[in-house]
Amino acid sequence: MAKEVPSELTALQQPEQILGLVDNDGVRGLLGLLAMGQGLLKIPDVPAWVVAAAREMFKGISPLKKKSENYHLGYLLGLIQDETPQILKHEKRLARALAPDQLMALMPRVVNELGAGAPEFLEGWAEGIRSKGDFSPSNRCKVYAVMLVKWREVAKKRNVSEVQLWLEQHFPSNQVGSRERIAKLLQKIRFPLSDRGGRPRAKPRKA
Repeated sequence: MAKEVPSELTALQQPEQILGLVDNDGVRGLLGLLAMGQGLLKIPDVPAWVVAAAREMFKGISPLKKKSENYHLGYLLGLIQDETPQILKHEKRLARALAPDQLMALMPRVVNELGAGAPEFLEGWAEGIRSKGDFSPSNRCKVYAVMLVKWREVAKKRNVSEVQLWLEQHFPSNQVGSRERIAKLLQKIRFPLSDRGGRPRAKPRKA
């Protein structure tokens, strides 16, 4: 019989235990990948490019550009303070664990464990609270988010063109962008392209 997961944040001993409060497999998988991108836990058999995509997704959120992972974590906790994200509306156990009183009770422990990184975390947390209603992820952030949710499908794509066509099934083409833009997004996360024909052409050298 599986051991019951504590429903209070302060009772959790390891970051990955919070995933035990998530009932939906898809939501659990996405939260796990996001946590990996922040260095909070490790999940076996997840390609390095997926973890890189999670990190780049956070950078696509305007207030998080050029900020540390501690700042990212604080910002996200501040953003959900007093307001449950839509993706968690049906996750009753997780929503209870992330209630405002639970988050506030966890703060001393987080600050203590972060040590020198605590000021950045608290700065991000304050900014997350201030940003409520102004949260507007970039197209780049949305692209990486969909790639994370469907990473096993994306992993089967052999070249840039195939990834572009796949993305156009999930977004309007004007949001996906050009083939060159997709190539840059893939290069950023070191996505393994098995078909060199899908790589962007090199610019001709000037005479």
